[in-house]
Amino acid sequence: MKQIATQGELNPAQLQEAVKQFSTLRSGMFGNMEKQFIEVARKYSPEQIEQINRSYYQTQKSTIWAFVQSGMRDQQLLDLFSKILAPRHDAWAQLINTYPDQIAPFILLMDENDCRRVKIAYKNRYQNEISSKLTQNTFAINLLKAWLNRDTLVRPVMNFKKEAQKLDEATKSLGTDEQIFLDFFTKTSFNDFKEVIAEYQKLSNETLVERLKGEFKDENLKYAQMCYFRMQDLTRFLQVSLQGKCNPQIALLVRDRIQWNEIALGSLVGENIAQMCGKM
Repeated sequence: MKQIATQGELNPAQLQEAVKQFSTLRSGMFGNMEKQFIEVARKYSPEQIEQINRSYYQTQKSTIWAFVQSGMRDQQLLDLFSKILAPRHDAWAQLINTYPDQIAPFILLMDENDCRRVKIAYKNRYQNEISSKLTQNTFAINLLKAWLNRDTLVRPVMNFKKEAQKLDEATKSLGTDEQIFLDFFTKTSFNDFKEVIAEYQKLSNETLVERLKGEFKDENLKYAQMCYFRMQDLTRFLQVSLQGKCNPQIALLVRDRIQWNEIALGSLVGENIAQMCGKM
């Protein structure tokens, strides 16, 4: 079915009409309305579906996916609706399940909203939690589990200088409790992290990433650095975490996640893969 628009946001009138359509369908769902629901949903691009979901939530205090999930018992239809309502996050869940050796960068690539949506998509598709796929060492498993819970955190207003002082005091000598780093990486917002790091480097004689080399070894160092760069520099994170293991599916996820153009993506993962992704 023809979409209203392949790109761009819906204008206010279009958005109001879309929310009205979904609200009307809700009253008759799970009887003979599945076909009509699919026809309506497929008129919109993934970006427009997210826009409709936000507006729908403001009026209904629930998401479109929530009422589909609560009333639908047919797993095949649930899978189909998941693809329609959250296509990017459903694909993300499939990549996590298909490429377990890349699960760490897949998880760390998520922001708070992605964590929530990918967890839902994964649970719906595989009837299990993403954490069930974690087979790394104890530090890495604890780190990735904590990252997956970023969507549940309520963060107080942070005093950057005080947080930097606390971090500096805690890392004065080697043998720092791993939990200090784990909490700092997973419970701090991206913007706050950068502010605290800037203050920390004024107090310390070394950068935090240099400090990690003294605190961690081997696999633990790899995961600690990966998390640091994810918070500080997304490009560097991708270079460190993918390390030439990028295939077209992974590159496509990267492209969609950070909205890079083909040239920028090619500089990271290789021109051939970037060109393939540009045609997908």
